[in-house]
Amino acid sequence: MKLKENHGSITVLAVAAMIFILIILGIIFMGISNKSASQTRNINQIETEYDANMDKTYKDTVEKLNEV
Repeated sequence: MKLKENHGSITVLAVAAMIFILIILGIIFMGISNKSASQTRNINQIETEYDANMDKTYKDTVEKLNEV
């Protein structure tokens, strides 16, 4: 095989490899982005539940101390 007979086949392979790498990087980025968004939602939910429970616990404790 002579290099002159390939007429851009190396270019096609290089472009295909670059597109493949970009697709893989895009998939990795979307996975990390979804994981980060999910983690943020979970943290907000935990904070909300923790605050609600802490307010109730505080009020119950104060009421018990006032009864004594």
